[in-house]
Amino acid sequence: MNNTTNKIALAIAALVGFSATAQAAGGMAVAREGDKKLTMETEAFINMGSWSQSDTPVTATNAAHAQGLAVDRFYMTAKYKLDDVWSARFTADVNNEQAASGSTMQRKMNVFVKYAYIEAAFNDAVQARLGISHTPWIDYEQKLWRHRYVSKVTSDHFKFDDSSDAGFGLKGSFGEGMVSYWATLTNGGGYGNPGSQTQGNNALDFNSRLTFSPIEGLDLSAQYRSGYRGSKVDLTNAAAAPGTKEVLEQVLLSYGTENFRLGANYLTRKATPAVGSSATDTTNALWGWARFGDFGGFAKLESNKLKKQGNAVVEKRTHSVAGLEYFPREDVTTSLAYDNEKFTDRGNVARQTRKVTRVGLFTEFKL
Repeated sequence: MNNTTNKIALAIAALVGFSATAQAAGGMAVAREGDKKLTMETEAFINMGSWSQSDTPVTATNAAHAQGLAVDRFYMTAKYKLDDVWSARFTADVNNEQAASGSTMQRKMNVFVKYAYIEAAFNDAVQARLGISHTPWIDYEQKLWRHRYVSKVTSDHFKFDDSSDAGFGLKGSFGEGMVSYWATLTNGGGYGNPGSQTQGNNALDFNSRLTFSPIEGLDLSAQYRSGYRGSKVDLTNAAAAPGTKEVLEQVLLSYGTENFRLGANYLTRKATPAVGSSATDTTNALWGWARFGDFGGFAKLESNKLKKQGNAVVEKRTHSVAGLEYFPREDVTTSLAYDNEKFTDRGNVARQTRKVTRVGLFTEFKL
């Protein structure tokens, strides 16, 4: 075992040791007066391991490798409850999403607003939100998948949807939870580009989910999303971008208990630019997890096919994730996981295939 491997092994052992002693209270009420209550919560995704990329055909410049520790997410949340109807939430997020090329940002890490909204929960059937809030699908499926700290859900991984956006939403449930719905009108750019009236956004996106749960543990859900995702701006300006309209449709069938869950997704997305050829995606996903006391395991397989109309270029992506878990305390999870993605691009002569692999220790803390 070389020195680099020894260092990684020691660091992993230290992180496991820390996770075993972490206090996981699941949030703490820091102030209370009558019905009013202020609660603080923290959630962190921290991983350590290696990352590699290789292309075929092989050249001297198309292979890369890295290793070390990454803070993928570090959420700090304040929730303020005024009474049984009115509440507010603010969540700040630290992540390692790097600045785009040409950006003037001077740091490699970003701190930004993930959620900032007011909610009015009138009853189980009608709950309204205004601000930067969750979108109808991603957070819902994440609660079923339970392994966001290792891998995003399918629509988020392939960047078909955003996990939060600025706008207005209605959600609720009927029949003791048998039927639930969520619908939003948003600016469409997601939390990374929430937009505003002064920034020229010229379209609102519609995003929705309907879930039917006929028996405990069984979920059948459908999503419909349509809009420009913040790309349509200022039509009075001839030089402005006319935008690309995207329509996303998704269905999910899932069944499980507290000890296991299985799920299957099917998605289609069509992107139609004002100028140029359209593109159509079809995506399938199978996933599952199981827990046995303090241990568990999980796996996911996703397959995406993109066809560009007009030039018949087809791109394919397959993504697989697998891992073994250990639960040292309540709300602390650590896993040894393997994440592999393969890209096949028939329209790229210089790079027909690319493989990207992550292997390491992934840990989630809820404090």
